[in-house]
Amino acid sequence: MDAETHAGASVPKGLVDDREGELAASQRAIVEEIGTRIRGRFERIGKDKQRGGKIIIA
Repeated sequence: MDAETHAGASVPKGLVDDREGELAASQRAIVEEIGTRIRGRFERIGKDKQRGGKIIIA
């Protein structure tokens, strides 16, 4: 089992387009990967930069 999966589930992820913000990109990735919208309050947990330079926002 790798770092992105647990019990057969994976974390939706994607890139932020120039025309959208971080929250909109997250919501779009969820719809694209699991086929449904999630309603409710969203809260930014944090931001980290990987060794390769990719920025991860949760």
